[in-house]
Parts: sequence; C-alpha cells; structure tokens
Amino acid sequence: LEDTGGDGVFSAPPVPTAALRLIATALEQEEEAAAAAEEREAAEEKEEEIRACLDTLIVAKDEEEEEAAGPDGGGGGAALGACSLSELAEVITGANFLAANAAVALASRELDRRLEGKGVGELREALGAAADLSEAEAAAALA
Repeated sequence: LEDTGGDGVFSAPPVPTAALRLIATALEQEEEAAAAAEEREAAEEKEEEIRACLDTLIVAKDEEEEEAAGPDGGGGGAALGACSLSELAEVITGANFLAANAAVALASRELDRRLEGKGVGELREALGAAADLSEAEAAAALA
C-alpha cells in the first residue's frame, strides 16, 4: 500500500478459488479454536471457584464436627459466608451430583440462613428474580 500512496492499484497473484476456500476454512477453524480456548478458560475459572467453595465446605464440616463434640455446638456452615448465592447454588448442585450429602446439607443451611425471614421483594432481589406475574396472576397465586 505504501508503494501506491494509498490510492493506487497493485497487482496480486491469481489465487485459485480452492485456495481461497481453504484460507477461509483455516481462519474459521482458528476462530473456533480461540473461542473454545476462551470457553475452556472460563470453565476452568468457574471450576476453581467451585473448588474453593468445596474446600470451604470441607473445612466447615470439620469445624462442625469439632464444635458438635464441644460445648458450643455451633454450625460450620458459617464458613460459607464468603460464597455468593449463585456459588452456593452451584456448590449444592455439584455436591448433590457427587452425592456429598454433608456438603449439600452445609451449603443448604447457609443458603437457608441467608434467605430466612426475607419477604417476597427481598427474595426476588437476593435471587435476581424478576417480578414477571401480572397483578391478577400475583393476586391469584397469593389467594
């Protein structure tokens, strides 16, 4: 482009259609590979977050067992306080899939603790749920 001053025409060698198709295919595959790599990276990050919560659950379970043996009798689920509600839901789902019943119980108790006593509006806000019923539907549901 510099040789033409930006305005001129320059010649290019003839490129067969088959070669152009191969170039396009190669570029598409490269884009797909890059997107797949990004998805893998995001999944690995999410897995690390879940592992951190599960590690917290293990520590909490150990603490719960120690406290149950002692005079305090407190709950180890409080160690999950650093997890967001969405992370708690993922921990519950993952622990349920893994049949880790103690982890399900701990995370469920923490979720229950956070949602206890909240009204409908507060629950919607905490869970990120929109009020998607019309006034008539809401009245019928509460009747």
